[in-house]
Amino acid sequence: MDYILSIIAAILIFVIGIIAGRLVSNLLKKFLISLKWTLFEKNKLKEYAFELTISNLVKWAIYMVTIILTLQQLRVPNTALWIIAVIFIAIVIIFIILTFKDWIPNMRAGIKLKKNEAIKVGKYLTVNNIKGKVVSFNILETKIINNKGEEIHIPNSLIKNDKS
Repeated sequence: MDYILSIIAAILIFVIGIIAGRLVSNLLKKFLISLKWTLFEKNKLKEYAFELTISNLVKWAIYMVTIILTLQQLRVPNTALWIIAVIFIAIVIIFIILTFKDWIPNMRAGIKLKKNEAIKVGKYLTVNNIKGKVVSFNILETKIINNKGEEIHIPNSLIKNDKS
């Protein structure tokens, strides 16, 4: 009888954890979007990428805690739980590194370009044989419009490293 109650409790923990993960993730995403951070300019390809990344990370952390609590309720040995936790932490670290690997050089370049006032809206810019008028500049990228009227997003690290 104890084992049946333990299984029912594990199922309840699992279901509540999944629901809580989704609910907290959606609320966090809506909250972060409502902040309308100006650090990252929104465009159609990357709209709300930062907010989605953070909310998904929180959701998966809640899922992982749910899995560990469920397994603990089923009396899985602590060693197995520690192994699962370490694997999850390693996956999160890899996820964070892969998420931010392109942002860090662009942020550094954007900060230096802003500090040196090297980029100004309305001025013309040539990078890697791409020439256009700067229409917006933020910490990650510079948006230009070329002579054909095409909007081009250039990562700031390319501007900083370009020698042309």
